[in-house]
Amino acid sequence: MSNHLERQQQWLVFFEMFLASLLANSLAPLVTSYQEQFQLSMAQASLFPVISTLGGVIANLLGTFFIAHIGLRRYNYIFLILMILTFIIFYYVHSVLLLFTALFMFGFSIATGMAVTSTLLSQLPLKYHNFGLYHAFFGLGGIITPGLIGLLLAKNIDYHNIYLLFLAVTVIAVIFLWKARLVPDYKFEKTGFIESLSIIKLRVVYLSLIILILYAGCEMGIVLWSGNLFSQAFHFSKESSALFLSGFWIIFTLGRIFTHQIEKFCGFFKTQYVFISLLLLGLALLLGARWPLAFFLIALGMAPIFPLTQKYAVSHIPKHQIGMFSGVLFGFLGLGNMFIPGAMGLLGNINIYYAFLLPIFLLSIILIVVFKLKKTARNVTESLVGEKLKT
Repeated sequence: MSNHLERQQQWLVFFEMFLASLLANSLAPLVTSYQEQFQLSMAQASLFPVISTLGGVIANLLGTFFIAHIGLRRYNYIFLILMILTFIIFYYVHSVLLLFTALFMFGFSIATGMAVTSTLLSQLPLKYHNFGLYHAFFGLGGIITPGLIGLLLAKNIDYHNIYLLFLAVTVIAVIFLWKARLVPDYKFEKTGFIESLSIIKLRVVYLSLIILILYAGCEMGIVLWSGNLFSQAFHFSKESSALFLSGFWIIFTLGRIFTHQIEKFCGFFKTQYVFISLLLLGLALLLGARWPLAFFLIALGMAPIFPLTQKYAVSHIPKHQIGMFSGVLFGFLGLGNMFIPGAMGLLGNINIYYAFLLPIFLLSIILIVVFKLKKTARNVTESLVGEKLKT
């Protein structure tokens, strides 16, 4: 495979991640709008992440099977078709039942896109494994989507029209990919689900999974309930909340763009310690000092945690197990994405500040697990040095 084609495939991964993020980042700025439209309390709205994550979990369970049987190229087309259907359903949402159907498709489509893009990126040569930039394109959708929604709300334009715009972009992407045929017809070896789970026995894998599951749930919960926090605690309007969320994603994306460089300078573990501590400080200032601008400090603290942990895990397992790791990772992320935002919603129904205390507790656990991961790495290094001295 030529370097030119590999580079094109890398940028295709980034574009499709951006496409998935347009959908993914449309929910948080509209939570309060849906609550208002259908007269839902925060406790009732806590079903949103549960239903969407259920769709994601099912998609992840099916993902490895479909890639093994029909190949990555066809599965990529399925992802794009699912996106089109989801945008159409969201545009026509007029009942709670249809909203819940749209939320299930929301999770199913995004998880399918994550499986496709992470698999394609992982199969490229190591020099193209820029997970910081990969996740930064998710943040790019986070900048654009809330900004557009805030603009629509400010102009009193029906916010459902945002899905027509995203639908048009996706249709154009399908036409382009049909002609360009950039996605290889890659297939996994047919691996049973139980066999895939065997990879969890590796210490570096299960420690990385704990970090990623807890972090992903905290990220989703903080972003999802930010609109309720801004409106209840800081008395922001819905339009202002959406624009503030767009600012959050600008800081978040800039942080992820420079993640690769920061890690090179500081190393994996120092980077994790600094930015998790920064995230905890931001949450403390947001809740304790009731300072809204601390939300941007939270964005900066969040930026490198997921991509660096994912890269670290992938670089410490055999290449033939990367596909299994990706399947297990995105399957287990559903646990964090389902229970943590849901629990935050229930706590927020009592008091919005209670909702944001849960991430502080979970991020403290992540710090402990990062320390254990460092200890594991040190033990492995000492073992390898000892074996070399013996020989």
